Amino acid sequence: CYNLAKEADAAQPSSMLNGSVYYKYVPKTKEYQNNRNKETIQYDDTTFYYTIYVGDYDSSAWLKQDIHSMWMKRGGDRNRGKIALMWSINPNLSYRVPMVFDYMYENKTPLDYFAGGDGGAGYIIPEGLFHDKALAYTGEKRPAENPDGGQAWADYCKTFYQRFDLDITGFVINGANYRVTKNIAATMNQFSPVGSFTNCMDTPLGKYQGVPYVYCQNGVADTTDPSVLYSHAKTATMKKAGVNFSAYRTICATPTQIKRIVTNFDDYAKGKTFSVQYCDPYTFFDVLAQSGQGSEIQ
Repeated sequence: CYNLAKEADAAQPSSMLNGSVYYKYVPKTKEYQNNRNKETIQYDDTTFYYTIYVGDYDSSAWLKQDIHSMWMKRGGDRNRGKIALMWSINPNLSYRVPMVFDYMYENKTPLDYFAGGDGGAGYIIPEGLFHDKALAYTGEKRPAENPDGGQAWADYCKTFYQRFDLDITGFVINGANYRVTKNIAATMNQFSPVGSFTNCMDTPLGKYQGVPYVYCQNGVADTTDPSVLYSHAKTATMKKAGVNFSAYRTICATPTQIKRIVTNFDDYAKGKTFSVQYCDPYTFFDVLAQSGQGSEIQ
């Protein structure tokens, strides 16, 4: 509401020591190259296609700790590079831990993909960019003297997305599950043209000018019973909206834990009416485009 984006830092469990030193680090390059490797898959209407959000990296403290433990410590997690991972990171963290971005992009495997984090370059509630209504959980409303902030937000995000070669946003947290409106989608489309994942359960799969917005189920971990994932895909998604695409949100999950989620889900779905197929984000959106599914965002 006040033209500010949040860096959701955390004192614990991953305290941000030495921030004043990291801030002075000079990045090795001004432009970074993402992975866009994808599989060639023909859409099949008896299959649920799904991908997994690997986050929440809207905090420099969490990012610094987890990239060290998952990528570096004792050689890193043994399953990184063995399964496609959509690392969803707010690129404004490059002001606080720029050396982490250099390390990730230099050491990514062909199966490490990068996407923007919660809302774009920084953490916002996009509903607050517009004068539509007061935010339900705070009562805050954009000050009358401030014009709509959508274009200012898009311009801010474009700089970061271009620098880090991003075109997908891993999770749009729009407050208390507000729907993705035409205003929000028109803003997001400018810097996230491949697609975005959202917390809007009322719209499992929306599209605006061809760009998809896919609901991402919260609270998934390697301890989650795979029947919960299957039920979400089959009931919450397929029967409610007539779509074959699901996404799941993990928080600080390791590559090994992500691999376990995928293995358990795939094993559970064997012999069921609908099979499931895990995809990297670019394959996911490619197959989604083939399906022609999704309702137009108004």
